[in-house]
Amino acid sequence: MQEMDSGERQHAATRAARLLERADECDVDVAELNQLLGSDMDLALRTQLLLADVLEASGDEVAGWKVGLTSGAAHDMMGRGVRPFGHIPRSRILPSGAHLAITGPHDLGIEPEIALRISRDIHEPIRPEDVSDSLNSVHAAFEINQFRLGPDRSHASLVADNLTHWGVVLGPGVAPTPDPHLDPVRVDHNQEHLGAFLPSPMDHPYRSLAALTSQLARFGRHLRAGDVVITGSFSRHDLVRGDVWTAEFTRLPSTVTVTW
Repeated sequence: MQEMDSGERQHAATRAARLLERADECDVDVAELNQLLGSDMDLALRTQLLLADVLEASGDEVAGWKVGLTSGAAHDMMGRGVRPFGHIPRSRILPSGAHLAITGPHDLGIEPEIALRISRDIHEPIRPEDVSDSLNSVHAAFEINQFRLGPDRSHASLVADNLTHWGVVLGPGVAPTPDPHLDPVRVDHNQEHLGAFLPSPMDHPYRSLAALTSQLARFGRHLRAGDVVITGSFSRHDLVRGDVWTAEFTRLPSTVTVTW
């Protein structure tokens, strides 16, 4: 694809955002979306931020971020060290025990993760070893994913569509430590124990947050006090109506549960 000038890039991002705005109501022309974005990850992230602007214009707000491609099969999927972000709507940060109210035809997924609650505004990139000083609390969490584009979407289209993020469910917070050890998470589905999961490779949550501060700075964004950051999936599961899910991080300690 021929390199676009700034005006063409803005037009492509705007058109791609308009396609994705309607994804909850109708099928997206994935072929057009793929063509608009090509393999340009910066363009995909700019498209996603246009959707964040639409969210805030609607009366909601961005209240946190996800760090993508940090673990398991997804680790480095788009290139070594590539860690795109997604944004979290305030209206979709839910407490443990929540019952999900999700409608529509799209398949859903659920992923146990560690979430970090930010204690101060962070305007500049920080180092992993400095992260604990910027945290209010650490939480067990579930990320809820909604697969709106289907298997033919490109990597760039996946990023533009907020990395499939729908929302997050937070367990009780605990005080941060300077260097928490990563332990497996126990996952139960409908009262059946599925196992203890710790993917390899996996970025440490503090490393993930440090990478996020660098990425956000590139786009003129920053972390704010109270933001929630989810840092990477320990396992991935299908979510279907009637499900009850529980994830327990015993050494935090924090447990989160959700039903649909």
